[in-house]
Amino acid sequence: METRDRTVWADLLRRTVGVALAVGVWVAAAPAARADSAKPIRTTEDALADAAAVFEGRVVDVSFTYDAVEGPRTVTTFADVQTHLGEVVGSQVRIATLGGPLPDRRILAIPELPEFRRGSTYVVLLTASDWFYSPVVTNYAFRVERLAGREVLVTPTGHPIVGVTRSGIETAALSVDPPRVNMRTRFDRPVLVADATARAATALSRASFLGVLKELGRAAPPRGSFKRSIAPSKVWNVTAADRDPGPPAAAAGGSSACSPEQAPDLACRNGRTSSSKGGDQ
Repeated sequence: METRDRTVWADLLRRTVGVALAVGVWVAAAPAARADSAKPIRTTEDALADAAAVFEGRVVDVSFTYDAVEGPRTVTTFADVQTHLGEVVGSQVRIATLGGPLPDRRILAIPELPEFRRGSTYVVLLTASDWFYSPVVTNYAFRVERLAGREVLVTPTGHPIVGVTRSGIETAALSVDPPRVNMRTRFDRPVLVADATARAATALSRASFLGVLKELGRAAPPRGSFKRSIAPSKVWNVTAADRDPGPPAAAAGGSSACSPEQAPDLACRNGRTSSSKGGDQ
C-alpha cells in the first residue's frame, strides 16, 4: 500500500493545487507532516502498535484557531464517540490539525494531513506519540459511507476499503469522491460520484472492517495514552535547521504558505520557496 499511498496523495496534491490557486488558497506539501509517529508506519500492525486508541465518532463541528507557535489549526470535534480499541477517550474528541487561515487571510492547506467532513462519521487511529502536525496515525482516518443499504469505509481520498491485512489497507481503484477538491466546501459532507455504489461494490462492510481491525489488534494492541495537547517541541513556521526565523516563513517539515507569485512554482509546492539554491535541500 505504501507505493499506492504516495501515488494517491500526489494525485490529490495536484488536484488541490489547481483548485486552490483559483480561489486564492495556497497549498503546501509537507513531506514530514505525517512523521509524528515514533516509528515509521508501513503496515496495519505498525499503525495499531503506534496507536493509543481506535475510535469512531461523528463530526459535529470544524473550527479554526491561530497561535504564533502552534500555527493555524483546523479543529475537528467528534461527538457520540465509541472506543473500539485501546484507551477509552470519552464521548467527545477534538483533533487540532496543522493548517487553516493565517492572519494575512491566506490559508495553509496540507493535503497529506487528513481533513474531516461535517456530519460524517469516521473510524480514526489516534497516536500514542507526542504530536505536532496531527494526532492521527498517518492517514488512518476512514469515513463511513452508506451505499445501497450497506455501511462501508473509505480512505481520506475517497477510495473504498476492500481488504485489511497485517501488511496494509487494500482499496478499490476508483474513488467515490468528486474528482476535484472544492476548497470552499472541503469540510462539508461530500456529494459522491453518480456511480459510487458500483465503485464500492467489493468494499468491506463497516462491521467486517472493525472485526478484522480488532483481530489484528490482539497481535499488536494499541498502547499508551492519547496526548490531547500539541507537543511544544516545534514552531510551526521554523524548520529544525533555522537559527533565525526571519522571512520568508517556511512551515515545519518544509511546508510553506506560498505567496501568489510563488504558488505556481514546483519548489514552492514541494515545501521550498523558489529562492532555494544549491544542492539537495
